[in-house]
Amino acid sequence: DSYGDGEAITELAQLFSPEDIQLYYQIALIGRRDLPLAPDPRGGLEMVLLRMLAFRPEQGGARVTTTPSAPAKPAAARPTQPAARPAAPKAVVAGTAPSAPPVVGDWPALIDALRLRGMVRQLAENCTLAEHSDQQVRLQLDPAHAQLHSPALEKKLAEALNAHFGRDVKLKIQTEAVSEETPAQRQARLTRERQQAAEQSIAGDDTIRALEETFGAQVQTDTVRPLD
Repeated sequence: DSYGDGEAITELAQLFSPEDIQLYYQIALIGRRDLPLAPDPRGGLEMVLLRMLAFRPEQGGARVTTTPSAPAKPAAARPTQPAARPAAPKAVVAGTAPSAPPVVGDWPALIDALRLRGMVRQLAENCTLAEHSDQQVRLQLDPAHAQLHSPALEKKLAEALNAHFGRDVKLKIQTEAVSEETPAQRQARLTRERQQAAEQSIAGDDTIRALEETFGAQVQTDTVRPLD
């Protein structure tokens, strides 16, 4: 805020997920270390920025998503195919009827279909679907995450809904006790259950028991992780 750009920084921060920021931070640290090896400072900085543009995080690791990979889509279509076939994806991208019906009323599935990211996805995942119609979608926001509710994020979520359904839908978010499990709560519960199952599996493993009885070995429970 001392530089007068606090509002701009806040708005930009909402466009990135925590995974994005962490990756870019690591690239910046490594790039700063390598600057003395560059022919000139500008070239070194440009290389750091190119790395940030070339890599995007993905669950389970990082993957390359450079712009040269874009032509792969046109290449998949053979010249002998009828001209009418490529038109189908356009209707799906536009968010018209073909993509909407399967997820109407299923809030977790709708969140995935909207392809939300960052803070907007966090807002959606901490809500439950209280009401939906052709004209309105009403969400209940878990009071424990009331700080996620902001005009900017609500606007982005509304725009995503409009694009998905192909029409203007009024979005209303109310901060109140949720009537059912939110997607975020469900994911947290499933994570706990997988962790408990992993710990029980280790505790009941015959080899582990033999090591404990024979050598006095001890399992470091804080290192146990589910395979999936």
